[in-house]
Amino acid sequence: MQPYISTPNDRIRLPRIVLTNPRLGQVVLVRYNPRAKLIMGHLHDKLGTVIQRSRGKPRNHLVDVDGRLYVIPCGNLFPTGAAL
Repeated sequence: MQPYISTPNDRIRLPRIVLTNPRLGQVVLVRYNPRAKLIMGHLHDKLGTVIQRSRGKPRNHLVDVDGRLYVIPCGNLFPTGAAL
């Protein structure tokens, strides 16, 4: 049996740790898919503070990023220091 040798073409996918229920005042990292960077690229990889959380659907949360308020889906909010 040959040992497995990884190649540069292998894609290792780490589990995503999204915040579905952030706490008020929690500092979060905002990330977007590369396809959405044309529209929301100005928020990609920025830190923000949760101002208001959503309880129903859709789960969009109000986040303060650089002094401006944005409504961001929970799938784009990550804890700070998350391995992405």
